[in-house]
Amino acid sequence: MGERRQLYLIRHGQTEWNLKGRLQGGKDSPLTALGRQQASAVATSLGANPPSSILASPLGRAKKTAEIIAKALDIPVTEDERLGEIRFGAAEGMSWCEINNRWPELMTRREQDKWHVGMPDGENYQDADGRIAPFVTDLLRPKLTGNGEAPLAIVGHETMNMILLGRLLDLEPSTVTCLGQPNHVLYRLQDRLVDHAHLGDDRLDWIPGMLQKRSDEILHVAA
Repeated sequence: MGERRQLYLIRHGQTEWNLKGRLQGGKDSPLTALGRQQASAVATSLGANPPSSILASPLGRAKKTAEIIAKALDIPVTEDERLGEIRFGAAEGMSWCEINNRWPELMTRREQDKWHVGMPDGENYQDADGRIAPFVTDLLRPKLTGNGEAPLAIVGHETMNMILLGRLLDLEPSTVTCLGQPNHVLYRLQDRLVDHAHLGDDRLDWIPGMLQKRSDEILHVAA
């Protein structure tokens, strides 16, 4: 890739609520044993080209993931509340089945337009994008301009990582709302080039120019 600084986008490891299919948002649940293993695998996988520092969401699941990576790589972590996950309001802690049963009409509208329709008392994608905008403009973009510097890492959450990626790549809202990031998938970004990799024991096989959806369907959005 080019000379500009690389960015690793890392989602927190699997949590108890991930395992149970419950929405977390601004609430939290602890990492599972697999989630802790995933965090350790990130550190091992990035060992050949480690980040110099981590910016992390202060929510417990992301904070713990960042701490595991940082300890293994001996790098600092800085928390930033703007990286916290999109807030799902009254739906936090509920399963998708429970949510669909309680708010069927709302969920139909949200499926058609996630950018503008959020959960009751929660944020929509547009709200979350407005929250992350100053983080990208004032803090992140200046940090990514250094030539030849070690990569930077962000440890955050699925939806907010994809909204952040959308801002960095100038993606349309309709594209951003289709993206996802499973716990075991890492993204690497440099300028407008993005690639992804699945966690490995000691190396990562990066696939260029693609984004990984939750369904494992590949979507080309950058070249």
